[in-house]
Amino acid sequence: DRLRSRGLGDVYKADLDTGNKLYDPYFHKPIILLYDPDFDKIEKPIYIPYHTLDHTGILEAFKADKIVVDKTKTILKPLIALSNKPFQMEEVEMLLHRDYLN
Repeated sequence: DRLRSRGLGDVYKADLDTGNKLYDPYFHKPIILLYDPDFDKIEKPIYIPYHTLDHTGILEAFKADKIVVDKTKTILKPLIALSNKPFQMEEVEMLLHRDYLN
């Protein structure tokens, strides 16, 4: 899957996360999660509060221009939040929200 933001194009291995129920609290837009320790600092982040069974925190998010999934589906203006830690699925760097793929 290709992430385009600020005119850049990066390819990430993504998976659909049916358990991802994360929405931004302002416009109720679904959130895509990205783990990339080399990703540039977000200049004007959108702060997304979250909670899991054992943790509560704030994620920094940004609005990308678009994401292209498997060269067949284009998601315009998705919100992408940066994860501080890698996902448990091997080599997966991005977790897609189920609402984007309906």
